[in-house]
Amino acid sequence: MSSWYSWAFDGVAGGALVAIGVILYQRYSINSTGKLSVGADSRLPSSPGQTEPTPEQILNDIQSVLPFDRDTARQKYVGLDVVWRTSLLALNKSDDRYFVVTRFGKGNAVISVNFSMSMVPSELSSATQHSTLLLKGTIRSVGGFSGDIELELDPEVRVIKRA
Repeated sequence: MSSWYSWAFDGVAGGALVAIGVILYQRYSINSTGKLSVGADSRLPSSPGQTEPTPEQILNDIQSVLPFDRDTARQKYVGLDVVWRTSLLALNKSDDRYFVVTRFGKGNAVISVNFSMSMVPSELSSATQHSTLLLKGTIRSVGGFSGDIELELDPEVRVIKRA
């Protein structure tokens, strides 16, 4: 009789462990297109939050793999939708595009997050250097030696704090 109880409880415990494993796998795994997924609304959030992975986490992940695997590690972030707080460094116009350079992080962990815009929103045109921005966009590329991250054309930009 005791063997029946141990079998029933081992089965229940085993089923619970399998269920927890499936939930964790679905929560933290890559989606069917092979890209990491971040649940993001179609608009910038009302509170100035940001999504993970952050630029620092992305670059740390890439640096943690073997050198010949780094191109593959970079590619898994391409197409990822992100919302990040950055600081405005520069804005330059070339032909019909505006190139924007921002900075993520402070101290030694400064990472460049760059993007292009077909037009500059009025809110951004009045921002000063080092103003805090909230960016919502899609990663276009993750740099090699430079460690910079480029977003797709025309991300959403909100000025949170002017410097």
